[in-house]
Amino acid sequence: QAAVEARYQAVVASCWDDPAVRQLRIDRYRAERVDGLIIADAHTSDPLLRRLVEDAMPFVLVSRTSRGFPSVAGRDRFGGELVATHLAGLGCHRPAVVAGPDYASTAIDRVAGFVAAATRLGMAVDRKLVVHSTFDVDGGHEAMSAILAGSSPDCVFAVNDFAAIGAIGAIREHGLEAGRDIAVVGYNDISVVAKLPTPLTTVATPLADMGRAALSAMLALIDGKEATRARLTPRLVVRESTLDFAEARPKARTALRNR
Repeated sequence: QAAVEARYQAVVASCWDDPAVRQLRIDRYRAERVDGLIIADAHTSDPLLRRLVEDAMPFVLVSRTSRGFPSVAGRDRFGGELVATHLAGLGCHRPAVVAGPDYASTAIDRVAGFVAAATRLGMAVDRKLVVHSTFDVDGGHEAMSAILAGSSPDCVFAVNDFAAIGAIGAIREHGLEAGRDIAVVGYNDISVVAKLPTPLTTVATPLADMGRAALSAMLALIDGKEATRARLTPRLVVRESTLDFAEARPKARTALRNR
């Protein structure tokens, strides 16, 4: 939308987090003489970005960051802190984390913020329950299945909504109910999560604003100016995947007292 308003044509390609595919896409766009690149799948260690600098190709990172390069992203560490504060407030004390890939700044920062805040709030995180995954449904399912195979967490933070959906499937397959037996929180607030059988509590980053800010930074580079670094503040959106857990907790304590 911002590109259209600025009278630019935006061309979009999905690379599925595959560096080889991304290289092919970028080579094609450069052959077509694009004015600049907005890259959404940067790795924390990313040789391609250094080569783009050496070739004087203007680019801006969006969503993810990589040290030293211009970027527009969310305050992901703060987002993780929001999740920990919410879960601790519900009385959770055995957290698990579906941690996403270890090369993505979004995953790294969300986990770091969550672990730091959880520890500060007395909700110690067992590192064995922090399991890396891909950002898709299958990855979340696999990570949550591994967690449940050896432990009984009372809450899980999945650093991406698709991974959270996969985690919910694994929870169901283990005879448990997401939102009642295990509080579940995702990240990104994609449209589908509000319509799940148990609507998902998640962290929302203003993605439209992020896109506009990335385009603005790109235009600055094209004009020979310096691209400004931007960090957008997320907010927690609370739904039944944790509200139901909060409702079930007093009933569980009452049942134990009445035994």
